[in-house]
Amino acid sequence: MLSQRETRAFHEAGHAVVAWAVGARIELVTANETEDFLGHCMVASDATPHQLALIARGGAIAESKYTGRPEDELWRELLRDRECRDENDAACKNCSAAQHDQRARTILKNNYGGLESLARQVHRCPVVTGAEVAHILNENKTRAKQGAVDELS
Repeated sequence: MLSQRETRAFHEAGHAVVAWAVGARIELVTANETEDFLGHCMVASDATPHQLALIARGGAIAESKYTGRPEDELWRELLRDRECRDENDAACKNCSAAQHDQRARTILKNNYGGLESLARQVHRCPVVTGAEVAHILNENKTRAKQGAVDELS
């Protein structure tokens, strides 16, 4: 049986992987419970509405994949309310909840090794900094590319 902390670590790592992939600056990730949050992936305040809509989906999708439990319908409805509505953000012109869901799923699928590595670190450490997140995910991406090259050789 998975502990609550393991599940939270995977959930928060899901947010962080999507944030990293869409270029949002990550300040910290934690699975520590606080008065306001069960865990937290804090991104910089300059993240765009489009980035935030994608990042919001990463947690529930990653947690569902990790635990095998279906994504909670209420959670899905709350996420659907977080749409891109910024007329000044070109990425938001033709967005839909379904497009956000698919993009977040693709990001997580393409970075699953990094997601697992980051979740392990978030589970172990009280706080993982944005620099540590980038290091873990960049290192994993490099290893994955090297493995693909080795397979072709």
